[in-house]
Amino acid sequence: MIIKITGVVLCEILAVVFIRQYKSEYTVLVQLCGIVVIFFMIFSQLKDLLVFFKSALDSAGISVDYISSLIKALGIALVTQLATDLCKDNSETALAGQVEFAGKIIILGVSLPILRGIAQLILGIVEKI
Repeated sequence: MIIKITGVVLCEILAVVFIRQYKSEYTVLVQLCGIVVIFFMIFSQLKDLLVFFKSALDSAGISVDYISSLIKALGIALVTQLATDLCKDNSETALAGQVEFAGKIIILGVSLPILRGIAQLILGIVEKI
């Protein structure tokens, strides 16, 4: 699979270098198309991984809500990194900083159920002491 992804990336790089000579404003579209193609290539493996984690969590008795929050945070972090890299590649460093900040705030919001669960756990331990 990684060889196919590497092939897509090499084709994308060649296309970006070629297009940049004539119409540099289209390079972002080529980059986004490459990202979409790679995402669809790994989607089936991502789906299998999520099914595995769900079954492992069910057998361990861990609440799926906490893990779903972690998976959402991971997804947000990956999308934020992707958007930040695109901004930096196109010399938009201020915009990249804003995207990073927004991603951090959104991750914090998604992580609130985990923080609430940790706080309840700590309070339960303190009450027993």
